[in-house]
Amino acid sequence: MSTQLSAYISRANDIIGRSTPIPADCGKLCGAACCQGDDAGMLLFPGEVARLANVPNFRLVRIRYMDGRAWHLTCDGTCERGVRPLSCRIFPLAPHVDKHGRITAVPDPRARRMCPLATGEFLDRRFRRKVAKAFSLLAEEPRIFDFMRRLSRECDELQRFF
Repeated sequence: MSTQLSAYISRANDIIGRSTPIPADCGKLCGAACCQGDDAGMLLFPGEVARLANVPNFRLVRIRYMDGRAWHLTCDGTCERGVRPLSCRIFPLAPHVDKHGRITAVPDPRARRMCPLATGEFLDRRFRRKVAKAFSLLAEEPRIFDFMRRLSRECDELQRFF
């Protein structure tokens, strides 16, 4: 992927920084369910694969996703926190692009099966604001915006079941 995509991802990671969903170790609520190293994995945002391709505990696979393709990352459940993909850093939130192209940070319905914070009700406001700001930045890049649109469509489809 291009250097421009990687630059957007780096800037988004900088915006989020060390922010976390709650001001404590949320893994103690659920036994770190999102870091168990199973096949569920995370979708990578465009521009992330080059940075994560050689991380020892990560496995990358190119998959069909919605009406396109995407990279899917699985791990063994351990990683250096600073190397996590953006999908891990924003969990349990996801970008949502509405029919007018506005982007917001919303609770990810895919997180409901494992995360007690997935409703979004107890998430730290600063974390939500930083994630939303990162999404706004990422939406400036057309390939990333297209990916966020596809994520939004998947989440909208899943939301019908809740």
